[in-house]
Amino acid sequence: TALTFILNLDEMLFANFSHRASHHILETLEPYSAELEEEVEAKEQQSNDDAFLTLQRDRRFKFADLNLLPFRLFLNGVVTAIFVFEYYYGHCMVSESGGQISKPMSLPNSQVYPLLSFFFYPFVGTDEQEQSYWSMPPAG
Repeated sequence: TALTFILNLDEMLFANFSHRASHHILETLEPYSAELEEEVEAKEQQSNDDAFLTLQRDRRFKFADLNLLPFRLFLNGVVTAIFVFEYYYGHCMVSESGGQISKPMSLPNSQVYPLLSFFFYPFVGTDEQEQSYWSMPPAG
C-alpha cells in the first residue's frame, strides 16, 4: 500500500544511496548499556589538568583528519567543473552584453573524428564546413 511505501522510503534511500562503510558501522553497533557506562566513568576518573591536556592533544589537526572529508563528493565536484568549463570553452562565446551564447553551429566535413578530438575537443577541434546551419538569433 501507499502507506507502507512512505514508511519504508527512508530505508530504501539508505540501502541504495549510502556508502558501504555506513552499512558496516550500523551492522557492528552493539546495544547501549547504562550500567557499562557508569563502570567506565568510575574507572576513568581524571583530574582537571589531565582532562585539559588530553583535550588539547586531541584537538590538534592531524593529516589523517583529511579522511573525514568526503573524497568522492569532492572528486565529483571537480570532474563536473572540468566538464562544464570544457563545454563553455568549446561551444560558447561572449555576447555583446557580456553573457555566454552558443557559437554558430556547422556540420563536420567528415563523419570520422580523430580520437584526440574526443578527449581534447576545445583544444584540437574538428574540421567543419564554413557555412553554419544555426546561429544565435539577435536579441530584440
